Amino acid sequence: MTRAQVQWRVRTGVWVPVAGDALRLASWPADAETELAAMRLTWPDAVLALGSAARLHRLPVAHDGWVHALVPDGRKPSRGLRPHRLALDAHDVETVRRGRVTTRRRTIVDCLGRLSDPEATRLLAWVQSRRLLDPADLDSWLGEHPKRWGNVARRAAVGRLTSGAGNPAEERLHSILRRAGIDGWAGGRPLLAEIGVAAVADVYFPDERLVLEVDGREAHAGRFQEDRTRQNALIAAGWELDTQGTSHADLIALDAHELHEQVAGTRAILQRRYHVPVNWFCYPSGHYDATVVAAVRAAGYQGSTTVVPGWAHRVDDRYRLHRLRVLGGTSPAALLALIAATRDDPPAPVSYDGS
Repeated sequence: MTRAQVQWRVRTGVWVPVAGDALRLASWPADAETELAAMRLTWPDAVLALGSAARLHRLPVAHDGWVHALVPDGRKPSRGLRPHRLALDAHDVETVRRGRVTTRRRTIVDCLGRLSDPEATRLLAWVQSRRLLDPADLDSWLGEHPKRWGNVARRAAVGRLTSGAGNPAEERLHSILRRAGIDGWAGGRPLLAEIGVAAVADVYFPDERLVLEVDGREAHAGRFQEDRTRQNALIAAGWELDTQGTSHADLIALDAHELHEQVAGTRAILQRRYHVPVNWFCYPSGHYDATVVAAVRAAGYQGSTTVVPGWAHRVDDRYRLHRLRVLGGTSPAALLALIAATRDDPPAPVSYDGS
């Protein structure tokens, strides 16, 4: 393709900028994976980080208009790419779609220290409600990385995670209960094992089986009544209800009990709550290995989907099925091209960890 042909496509709006040197079809959605590809094309030595990595990991961080990348030198911003210099440990980076990205754990740690107070509070509430970051783990990181920018905010986050209070409203509720001399409660308590509900209570009184919620929308983002209403409507309309576990956990990192709760426990809850079969599973983030596959089989699911693109065939293992990701705004022509491009892809691997 000539330079003139490229310029014509840009001038007529067929192609639009992503960031750096990258262009995309105007009909193709701009998402975190597209931004990762743009960064990799422009700065092959960079690592996607901060809010950009957060969106790739599906963390609730708003887009600020930049694609944030860690680089090894003092380069300048380039058409929407913003460079940063942060020291990374060897285990802080993973490969996604052939691009390098800070891991979910490191991304959470970075964002807690660098986002604005309201955004960091919102993220912490979301992380706390899903048990994505252990306070001892964050405290250990602070001990290993003293004097880092944002450590004051991270230290406050340790305190909130330890108390089970994901935000100031929960801290206020805990303080009120203590001042009133009310005991017999726990903050930030998972309810799955207690009462069979896949949720985390702001305050839970186990003897009375009483749950107090003070922050609903921020931490749980519609996971209660809004989701319940929507799911009931879909089921009534004849939709099939399936699952990927209770908290989008990395299944290959769980112990046997945690894996059983995420796979078999979730199926039992949905069957009991909605009176439907729940026959299919989807591996969160696509991560699976032989142990995870065996757990899905043992739980009674008929099969499971991966995030590996390709076509499914009758001879394929039903617990390692391909999946095509079709995003909102995908044109019919782009969908047909995606389907055709993956027709001859090999079967999904025996295990997959995102690399």
